[in-house]
Amino acid sequence: MEESILRKRSKIEWVRLGDGNNSFFHSSVRSRQKHKQINRLIKEDGGVCDTHEAMEEEVLNFYKGLMGTAEKNLEGVDIAAIRKGKQLCREQRIMPSSPIKECEVEKALRSIGDLKAPGLDGYGSKFCKHSWQVVKEDVMETMRQFFEGGQMDARFNKTIVNLLRLVD
Repeated sequence: MEESILRKRSKIEWVRLGDGNNSFFHSSVRSRQKHKQINRLIKEDGGVCDTHEAMEEEVLNFYKGLMGTAEKNLEGVDIAAIRKGKQLCREQRIMPSSPIKECEVEKALRSIGDLKAPGLDGYGSKFCKHSWQVVKEDVMETMRQFFEGGQMDARFNKTIVNLLRLVD
């Protein structure tokens, strides 16, 4: 709640100072750009990347490393270790095969923060929440296709990492 109040106060200050003061506006934009700029990256081995090309390569290598590699020497699954963890009851095991309900999708959507990053289409969760009556049929059709076919549209599994070089 305190964060929300501070955010509103900053907007009021922005309108008060920024509306008639162009130098204030431009200095705010420059300050924000400097704050968001990535000037260098520290590699896992301790080295430093300070060029756009080196940072791009490091980011790509980092995410490739997260993907992992195929295990060539897998001896088997440790059943005892798996049984020590939490397990689904019979009802929970059956539930994924039941048809998805609109209320479940809407509940999941409502649980996402309004200020989360937007998707590839540029629309965030706040847009979907406010226009649910308009988009719900398309969203539900996409969810049905996933749960019935077992395949998610490839566009949902994309991440964009942008490294921008800003020229002063």
